[in-house]
Amino acid sequence: MRYFDPTKAEDLHLVHASVREHPETVIVSVMAEADVVLETGLPADAAIVNDALREAMRRTIADVASHRLRYYDAEAGVVASSVGSRSRSRKRPLDPLWPGRWRARLRAALPAPITYHS
Repeated sequence: MRYFDPTKAEDLHLVHASVREHPETVIVSVMAEADVVLETGLPADAAIVNDALREAMRRTIADVASHRLRYYDAEAGVVASSVGSRSRSRKRPLDPLWPGRWRARLRAALPAPITYHS
């Protein structure tokens, strides 16, 4: 059992609306799931984890896939845009593969480590 299935409407709905229709959504989300599982060291089979962790993984994978799809065709560096007489610029993130604080949803769902006192 997978954590995230991009062919299911309820999972696809978790992907940001601006990139939901991207032609690479399925492959990017599958790769994001594999990467998140690898980086966290959690089991690849969603059927053997508790419901809270399964849901946290599902949402984390959607966040990572959304982030990657937003920057899929973008070049790194400074982005400038102007509207009329106003202009603004911003830097693209240094790592287009991982959004900032991508592990935040998982922390609440992971069991606390066992602490031994002597």
